[in-house]
Amino acid sequence: MKNSVKLALGLAAILILMVITKPDEESFERFLAKKYDIENKNDQDDIEGLLNKALKSGINIQANITKTYTDKTLFAEVTTKEMLEEEHYIGIFGFWINTNK
Repeated sequence: MKNSVKLALGLAAILILMVITKPDEESFERFLAKKYDIENKNDQDDIEGLLNKALKSGINIQANITKTYTDKTLFAEVTTKEMLEEEHYIGIFGFWINTNK
């Protein structure tokens, strides 16, 4: 009996933690900004990366991305569409996880 009560309390604590730490839409915006910043730094050595950077100068990369944010009780979902690519992310415990990989 005591073990089942402890298990129930532990499960309730985890569920409450999930609700409290669920990331919001603003945190996804920061996640995307950091993701594209890292990708741009990796591309700087390539000639193609330099050409792309020259062509895209002055253009906000994130403006071309369509985002659909869905707020669930315990987690959040985001589907992004950029040109022909579609990616799906799940936000849980304050982190965004790409589920396409």
